[in-house]
Amino acid sequence: MGALHFAGVELSQEALLGPEGRAFHLMMSLLDKGRFGIGAIAVGIARAGLEAAMARELFRAVESGR
Repeated sequence: MGALHFAGVELSQEALLGPEGRAFHLMMSLLDKGRFGIGAIAVGIARAGLEAAMARELFRAVESGR
């Protein structure tokens, strides 16, 4: 796992997104919460692909007279 180090960078307390030293835990909790949404998007994309394929096959079947 990598790390970023910013030497000489100063931020005000208002600029911090959370408690100092807790960035990793904050990001991991955000990723955990986002996984449900990512899964839902993947299922939606797969469903749209299946529906498009079925519509195309129906068009081909009608076009060929099957």
